Amino acid sequence: MNIELQEWQARYLLEALRALEQQWRDLAAHSDEDTAADLGNDMMRLTAVHDHLEREAIEAFGPTIANFQGVPLSSVK
Repeated sequence: MNIELQEWQARYLLEALRALEQQWRDLAAHSDEDTAADLGNDMMRLTAVHDHLEREAIEAFGPTIANFQGVPLSSVK
């Protein structure tokens, strides 16, 4: 599967993936052992998706694509 993204779309996806990973990390820290283990497995897969997208985005748009200096997604309503 090939997906074409504009720079801003790739940036939003990368930032959203990192924000979701942090949410899952926080949830795992306050969950029972089974839930934490499941979240850990999901975070490993999520990281793999992020890393692949980030490599492709850097190749297409340059290294600044991975720098998030704007308003965090968590504060967007």
